[in-house]
This record gives sequence, C-alpha cells and structure tokens, in this order.
Amino acid sequence: RMLCIHYSKMEEFFDRPVSKILKNILDELNNDVRTIFLVGGFGGCQYMYYRIQKALKPIYGPNRFTVIIPKSPHLAVVQGAFQYRKNPEIIRSRVAEATYGTETMTQFNQKIHDVRYYHRMKSGEQFCIHLFSPLVIEGERVGYNQVKRNVYQPADPSQTSIKFNLLTSDDKNLFYTRSPNGVLKEGVKILATITVPSPNTEQGTDRDVYLTFDFSNTEIQVHAYDVTSNTERRAV
Repeated sequence: RMLCIHYSKMEEFFDRPVSKILKNILDELNNDVRTIFLVGGFGGCQYMYYRIQKALKPIYGPNRFTVIIPKSPHLAVVQGAFQYRKNPEIIRSRVAEATYGTETMTQFNQKIHDVRYYHRMKSGEQFCIHLFSPLVIEGERVGYNQVKRNVYQPADPSQTSIKFNLLTSDDKNLFYTRSPNGVLKEGVKILATITVPSPNTEQGTDRDVYLTFDFSNTEIQVHAYDVTSNTERRAV
C-alpha cells in the first residue's frame, strides 16, 4: 500500500516552524545583509527556500537578497565547527546579536538624570543608580581576538569588593537597566554576576577595576580585574 499526501497538507505540516523561522529572519535583517545561507537539517527544505523568497520579495524587491542552499546543508554546521577548531582565525569578525554591558552608578547630575534614580551614600556622595554601561552594541562588528574593556572604581571608599551584573539587552539605546522600583526593564537579562575582591581600602575610591569582554572564543568570556590587589574573576 502507498500513502499519498497532498501538497497542501504537507504545507500544513511545515507551516508553523517555517513561520517562526521567517519571523526571526525578518527581525534580524539589516542594511548590511545581502546573502542568506540555509544550513542545518532544515536548511535543505525546498519549501523553506520557497517561503523565504516569497516573504522577502514583496518587501525588499527581487534583487536585494541572494538565498543559498549549500551542497550539503545538513553538514555545514559540523564542517564549520571542525574548520574553526583547526583554525580559529578563519572567522575574521562577528556581528553582536545583542547589546552587552554592565550595571553601574555615577555621580548624580540633575540635568541628565531622573530624580527617581537618586541615591545618597552613607559617605554623603550623591549617585544615580541602575545605569547601563555598554561594552558592545547590537549590530557592532567585533573582530577576531578583539576585546572590549571599561574601567570602573568603587563607589564607597570602604567597600572591599565590586559586583558586576553582566547584562544583555535588545535595546541599543538602553540608559536605565531597571524601573525606579528596581525591577529589570523589559528585554534586559542578567547573564552572569562577577564579584571581584578589592581589599585595599586605604586607597579609597581610587582603585581601578577593568571589566573585559573577550570575543576570541566561541563563547564570550568576561574578566573582572582589580589592579591594586592583582585579583581576577571570570565568567563565561
């Protein structure tokens, strides 16, 4: 016996996952994209190829994008990982898929800061809290072996450690990380937390701590380094 399934029924089988993939593609497109490669087990699906072409042409015209299915799409990911392992320099740069940074505070300036974020320290210093300090902006091209580094200092001369919340956001222009009541803003996520010791309080707040985002591996590595005590903490 033979089971025959009409083409329209086959479309129904694939419609839901294909629609989700299409949405993600449309959300990620920008002016720098000219070529789309379909890879992985689903990459060789002709229906997927047809739906992408059908969705893009009415919006961007027939010649804006080239959609390519490699000879062996199901092996492309494995081959790419193998080649990267043999020679990491094969990937010259990457495009940041989100905005990365940390949460910080700075001297309160009534001309630019919202009074709802005002915080007075025990020492009498006046700060604006829950500020976002970016290291990488979504869409930014990051080269192979490139690192991004910012310098921070303790807010209180008596504190013996500095805590960094490592954040990601889909908002390129993020200014405050939280609402005035301390709840993370929509689209902001804490990826990890690093607490680096900074015990040399005799130097007050004049203690540099370097926060570094390292893009030389397949995963982003983050280092927090306290200069005065030569202490480092890491997160991946």
